[in-house]
Amino acid sequence: MGPRLDEGVDGNLNESYSRTMDLGDRIRVFGSTRPEADWTWGLGHVVGLVAGWYPRPGRMPACLVKLVEAVPLSEREAHIGPPTGQYLVLRLRYKDAEWESEGVAHVEIFAVEPEEMDWDNRDHWVDGRASYELLSTTERREGKG
Repeated sequence: MGPRLDEGVDGNLNESYSRTMDLGDRIRVFGSTRPEADWTWGLGHVVGLVAGWYPRPGRMPACLVKLVEAVPLSEREAHIGPPTGQYLVLRLRYKDAEWESEGVAHVEIFAVEPEEMDWDNRDHWVDGRASYELLSTTERREGKG
């Protein structure tokens, strides 16, 4: 556990662990094809903005995504707050994977932005085979040439 990486740990560390994704980038997250993992409620995908990064011991950081439109929480997640989820935390599915313009990730869904992550707590986990794709980048990244 610890602070988000974009909250003052050695300045702006966003550049050091993702060559393709930066704060403010638009991302689409697809639910897996397993019926029990339909956390998108039939939409097939959701869209959000990269809002932060959480450190993970020995692994690439997890990506915080703020959804453009909240999705309903299942009965299992609804006991922890509002009935809609506004935030996703994505963790790369494969140990040696890096954040790229598309990939496979575990998804956790939250009603409110988590301040810290407890990697042993699985109450928010909804999908282990979701995929993501970068839709657009921020102007800062586009101007870097």
